Amino acid sequence: MSNTLLPYGVSDYLPEGYLKKTALESALKTVFSAFGALPVEPPALDFAENFIFAPGSREYGRMFKFADTDGSLLALRPDPTMQIARIAASQCKAGGPLKFFYSLNSYENSRRRAGARPREFAQIGLEYFNAAGAEADAEIVRVAADALAAAGIQNFRIELGGETPAYLEKLVSLLPAPVKARVEIDPEIARAGYYTGVVFNALAPNCGAPLLEGGRYDDLAARYGKAMPAVGFAIGTARVLESLSRPAAGGGALRIALPKGRLMKEGVKILSACGVDCSGVADDGRVLTAETPDKKIKFIFVKPADAPIYIERGAADIGIAGKDVLLEEGCDVKEVLPLPFGKCRICVAGYAGTDFTGINNLRAATKYPAVAERYFAEKGISADIIKLNGSIELAPVLGMADVIVDIVESGSTLKANGLVVLDEVAPVSAVLIANKVSFKLKRAMIAPLAKKINLLGNEARNF
Repeated sequence: MSNTLLPYGVSDYLPEGYLKKTALESALKTVFSAFGALPVEPPALDFAENFIFAPGSREYGRMFKFADTDGSLLALRPDPTMQIARIAASQCKAGGPLKFFYSLNSYENSRRRAGARPREFAQIGLEYFNAAGAEADAEIVRVAADALAAAGIQNFRIELGGETPAYLEKLVSLLPAPVKARVEIDPEIARAGYYTGVVFNALAPNCGAPLLEGGRYDDLAARYGKAMPAVGFAIGTARVLESLSRPAAGGGALRIALPKGRLMKEGVKILSACGVDCSGVADDGRVLTAETPDKKIKFIFVKPADAPIYIERGAADIGIAGKDVLLEEGCDVKEVLPLPFGKCRICVAGYAGTDFTGINNLRAATKYPAVAERYFAEKGISADIIKLNGSIELAPVLGMADVIVDIVESGSTLKANGLVVLDEVAPVSAVLIANKVSFKLKRAMIAPLAKKINLLGNEARNF
């Protein structure tokens, strides 16, 4: 029996949390019902082919798939919009507008890591079929704003993209004044997946990921038998509850995550050169946070491997991380610009003359199992990845591994153990990263600092 009570990525709702969740769902259902939408609930288990992700795509790979007794391939729902489109196209005869809402769980077989979304996550959403044009898009954006307001979210912003400026400006002109004041056009927001027109999301300063995402998908229903223009959105239930429970993000201060050790020392140098007062920064292992005297910047001191996770989850706005950590963890953060320090390489190393491409069932020791797995897969090499946390060079010396995959700076440690670089996996350096929501909501604070750092590093970029 497993030493944990539940599989990774799922959780129980205890009474207090369950009551908060159902109260939120009730408030949102009231908004959707006032819009004239009716409830539907597709099954959690469906034919895998009903979800139109292309085989081989990342989305297809993340579906939980099962073989049925008759050999057909089943899957747990990764996306309710596809199922609602199937219902509208195959089971509804009316030619007029169709409005449906849902409140259910979806599933994603994500890799185990600290910042990943749970493998089971609750969503509540609205889908509007047989509704074309900017007027219908404006209706949906207005309902989305009403839903977030009913949930108790304050200071949220809705971003629009995916269409021409003229179309987006027309859409905004159709919104009521209170909603219009919360909307911003962002040309960087692009269509993805099945979206064919406007796309939008909602951001709040105390949540590190969008609370709501949606857009127009006019071609989706046709895949299930009937062409129907459509637009809709989904709200992440857990994200809204987290936003409601979390205090305002840093009281307006810019929160910078600094990894302890060498990267902190170099980071303090470059921040100081940019005019940031770093006199309160101390890398003594006891102090966890510090502020500038004017309280406009708050420093958060973290372990190097944790910096991207704090930033991804919205506990920090920007920070410094090693590119090696980003490659290994795959955190969903914005890489703002490379920094002029911490430069080294991730390499395959072993004894001179080792042809690791020809070793059957190659044994590779590493601190970076995800990086190593991707590298050997791209090379078409079957490898047994051995995860170690330190003294990687010892593995070949003791005969436990044929090669290692590790950070190499000067190569002196390799040389001291009789090893040499056999191949380079990736160059790495320190990187300035940002939470994707913070990068937009606190752009006025982040961009000037990033420009100063950019000039010091002689890396030409636009912000």
